[in-house]
Amino acid sequence: MSVDIDEPLQTMLQRQPLFSGLPPEALEAVLAAGLARTLPANHILFLEGDYETTLFVVLSGQVKLCVHALDAREIVLGIAGPGHLFGEIALLDEGPRTASAVTVRPTQVLQLEREAVMPVLQASPAAMLQVVTLLCKRLRSSDQMLEEILLHDAGTRLARGLKRLSDEHGREEDGGLRVPIRPGEGTLESHTGLQRDTVSRLLGVWASEGMVRVEPTGILILDLDSLEQAAGRAPLQAHPAQTWTQRRPSA
Repeated sequence: MSVDIDEPLQTMLQRQPLFSGLPPEALEAVLAAGLARTLPANHILFLEGDYETTLFVVLSGQVKLCVHALDAREIVLGIAGPGHLFGEIALLDEGPRTASAVTVRPTQVLQLEREAVMPVLQASPAAMLQVVTLLCKRLRSSDQMLEEILLHDAGTRLARGLKRLSDEHGREEDGGLRVPIRPGEGTLESHTGLQRDTVSRLLGVWASEGMVRVEPTGILILDLDSLEQAAGRAPLQAHPAQTWTQRRPSA
């Protein structure tokens, strides 16, 4: 079905680096060519190595971007939630897909074809500069994940993966920061390259220490400073036991 051009959708896209340099009328032209699709969980949007150039924006739900190791292990490179886009590399260079994209749960996406997007981007120098910035960010993220898998222990990898997911998808709720990653979905395991029993054991330890609370709908981070310490990073404030509620700035 076609997409209604509304203010929330325009605002959502303007927050994305790929589109943030576009004037409003150019963004409207891109949206007018979009196609909204509603997909079930575990739906494959594309596979690594496919030659197709569609760009997707997540409107609701979640999509995982993953590759498979030689031993068939799935490694998740990222999770795209509402407002996030994916598929931009093949759109830009017309090369093969660098990863597979699979819905984690029922999901709605906005589908944009290369023929509609590229002429608009090419006509805007500011937009093309944002493209370079976006690709640099993707490269940094891939390098960081490779370093974690090769050089860090399980606890550090899980902490960094959870912190990365909280930065992208977390929302303040119930005195903490909720990450909508459901236990048993396999997202954390694939995102960090860890086995399910390892993830379950570490989350159990962290829950007993008051760092997190594992719930059916997601993981609630109660002590962000301790999570940053477990990730090998210094907390933003001096006291390592300070909770999310304590360190949250007042309104």
